[in-house]
Amino acid sequence: MPIAMNFYFSAAIVSAICFVLLLRKGMTRRRNILLLLIDLNLLSASVLLFFFDFFAGMYPFFERSSLYLYHYLHCAFPLLFLLYAIELSGRWHALRLNQVLVIFVPIFLFYMVLLTNPVTNFAFTFAGDKYQRGNGILIEYICAVIYVTAAIWQMVRYTRAIGKHKIIELIAFTAFSIVGVVIQFLFPTLCLELFFESVGLSAIVGSVENSEQIIDQTTRLYNADTFMRDTQQLQLAGTKHAVIMIRICNYRALSSAIGFEPLNRLFRGIGAWMRSNFRGRYSMYYLEHGLFSMIVYRKNVRTGEADQAMLQIKQALSAAHTIQEIAIPIEADIFLIHMPEDAGSIEEAVELVEIVESNRSEGVRIFKEKDLAYYRRFLQVEDAIRRGLHSRNLQVYYQPIYDTQLKKFRSAEALARLEDEKLGFIPPDEFIQVAEKTGLIFDVGEKIFRMVCRDMSSEEFKKTGIEFVEINLSPVQCMKDKLGEDYHKIMEEYGISPEAISLEITESTAEKSQAMFRKSYHDLRDLGLSFALDDYGSGLSNLTSLLEMNYSIIKIDKSLLWNADEGEDGKIVLNNIISMFHSLNMEIVMEGVETAMQEGYLRDHGVRYLQGFYYSKAVPLADFVRFCKRYNGTA
Repeated sequence: MPIAMNFYFSAAIVSAICFVLLLRKGMTRRRNILLLLIDLNLLSASVLLFFFDFFAGMYPFFERSSLYLYHYLHCAFPLLFLLYAIELSGRWHALRLNQVLVIFVPIFLFYMVLLTNPVTNFAFTFAGDKYQRGNGILIEYICAVIYVTAAIWQMVRYTRAIGKHKIIELIAFTAFSIVGVVIQFLFPTLCLELFFESVGLSAIVGSVENSEQIIDQTTRLYNADTFMRDTQQLQLAGTKHAVIMIRICNYRALSSAIGFEPLNRLFRGIGAWMRSNFRGRYSMYYLEHGLFSMIVYRKNVRTGEADQAMLQIKQALSAAHTIQEIAIPIEADIFLIHMPEDAGSIEEAVELVEIVESNRSEGVRIFKEKDLAYYRRFLQVEDAIRRGLHSRNLQVYYQPIYDTQLKKFRSAEALARLEDEKLGFIPPDEFIQVAEKTGLIFDVGEKIFRMVCRDMSSEEFKKTGIEFVEINLSPVQCMKDKLGEDYHKIMEEYGISPEAISLEITESTAEKSQAMFRKSYHDLRDLGLSFALDDYGSGLSNLTSLLEMNYSIIKIDKSLLWNADEGEDGKIVLNNIISMFHSLNMEIVMEGVETAMQEGYLRDHGVRYLQGFYYSKAVPLADFVRFCKRYNGTA
């Protein structure tokens, strides 16, 4: 057998092996399909040239036809390699029509050369039975250089998206293939081109595209690791996309009710349904614990196809499901999350799904942009709190409390403020709620308490005439077993007497967290700290509980004062509340004082402590110190 035929035969064998390996990997990923096309290109070209040499001189028409077909096929090899590089970098769906047209210009030019070659003989000729290359064949090589250079540039440009190790392997295998092309170009009789290319391809199939465990064995969808790699690749490549996340909310309840294996059968059925309905349009994944996902490209979102897909999923999950003759009700949430508008990373997208309160017998719900706004803001505020804990963004402001008997400011309330460099000012009600739900309130509460103790220990603060400060205590903080110990250590560190601090507890804390609160209450009381009931009248007041807790101060919610301004009924309610607490010998702080008329009214009814914008809003420490020193005459 001639040497050329040996190389063609060897190239065909290697390509055939690659073909089998690629089929085993599955054809659901575009990159595998492109590799399969490259492999078929090489396999077909090798077979054509093998038979071209085998039948040399026997069937001229067959020889010439096979040679033309070879060139048509083989000049597409570098183009397919460029398309593979684009897909590998995550930029496939970012291609615009004009870019696609530019990509196909070089191969179009060479195809024109081939089409006219029977007349021009510009690419190659047959002198008798002998094949001879013409100058036009250089165009094929120029096209190859353009495509391979563009492929390498694409891979290097998006190294982070593809991975450094993969880039090194790809360039090495590409260089190996190029060596065979160069040798054959310089020495046409050494037909090494196809053999080198097929060996390079086999290396890519066996190494770069090694089938790592990418499939979830239960659902036969891609697994969580593949999802993270694919989405991170798109993110690093700057390709805008969206993800549809499907959360089976009653996953744990189902696993307890029907068992692990029946639940797997249910999820296997969901995976099969997704593959049969969305294969070829979306990449589909099963992450874990009842969480499915699909990558959606922007064109699908713009055309409304993604919305239609979500409705299909909703209808399928809402339908009756039966396992072992038992009806299985599926409660699920379906999310359409735009990347990066709704979430900057896939980790944030998963967080976004996780913080949405689970479905409670509401069937299947769909969440899109507007529905996710609250939860997206929640994550942003959470990040702001974390930044604030490690910076000066989280601060303490002080609002003075006026003593109508001594006619000076004797106490103050410490209020947390968060001014973030990204989100700006975040209202306390908002970030405290987020801190409580995420558990960050433990760190926030401790930092605020520490800052107040630090401020009170300063010489400037001691000159203000302020005798004690009220600090808010969250109900969630009461869950901390050693809260009293921690506060005691901080007060000792700054030399602050427990009598100088009053902890403010809202009605919701006292009412909803009795068991937790009572232990913390007694621990903190034993340290000598006093308690104030904040916002009395804003909730459902339990007078029995109020008496049991022995509060030193009752802070009446501003809404009661403002209602008293509106009419007689409001005044009757406020007067009776004031009278009741006076009869119980409890000190009252009236919140929300904003006018001289309100101040006069409260003085006349014996309310000693007043707090509100009429005197001062909450201000930073330096402003608070200046204010108190000036009005208390302690400057």
